[in-house]
Amino acid sequence: MGGEDKVDVYQYSLTKGTIYSIKSVNLQGSGSTTAGGLQFEVIDEDGSPVVSNYDLHQDIASSGEFSVTETGTYYLRILSQLGTIYQNDYFKYEVAIWEPRETWDNPHSTENNMEPNETPRLAYAVDVSQPIVSQLEMGSRDNVDSYAVALYPGNQYLLTVTATDGPNRSSASRLQIKVTDEDGTVSFVPESPLSVGVEQQFIIESLTQTNAVIELFYNYTNGHLEDYHAYEFEVTLQ
Repeated sequence: MGGEDKVDVYQYSLTKGTIYSIKSVNLQGSGSTTAGGLQFEVIDEDGSPVVSNYDLHQDIASSGEFSVTETGTYYLRILSQLGTIYQNDYFKYEVAIWEPRETWDNPHSTENNMEPNETPRLAYAVDVSQPIVSQLEMGSRDNVDSYAVALYPGNQYLLTVTATDGPNRSSASRLQIKVTDEDGTVSFVPESPLSVGVEQQFIIESLTQTNAVIELFYNYTNGHLEDYHAYEFEVTLQ
């Protein structure tokens, strides 16, 4: 995308009642101002927004979920704000829309490849007492990993997690963890920073049968958009 190609449009057939995930990354382009960033939006056939226009600077990613009120044709548009692409400007991006992982033919990828798993509906399902060892790869393509574990009322679960590699500059720069239900309305573990090499434990309980979503992520900090974080965790029954 550049001076001669200011807008890209992709067509999707979307179904009412399905919660979709969208991930977008501005791999190359303006990073100096919001107005100069690359913009993404999902619209219906009348041009009404389904996912409102949002702006990403270079090396910044965004992940989220959305649904549509009617089954039909929708459009994903990628563009730069009017008047901000000039003759020699160039943008490169990645973007994808996924159906929920549970609808896939093979929801458990092979060779320990658990991507994409950026959102609750893309969360990789793990069993109690199944150890997970993984990492957030360097760069904006992978700053969030999500895992789903089934909780049952009357049980108490212990989440043991360790950040095994990554920066320790400040709490904001460290790997973060939080645990919620799929809709993000119930918090089992509030957002907490993890110190490298320090094992941390959290008790999780639920009054109803539900899937807990364990989210490991890092927040972009100024000058550190391509941090690397490695971690391991396990959920056990107490």
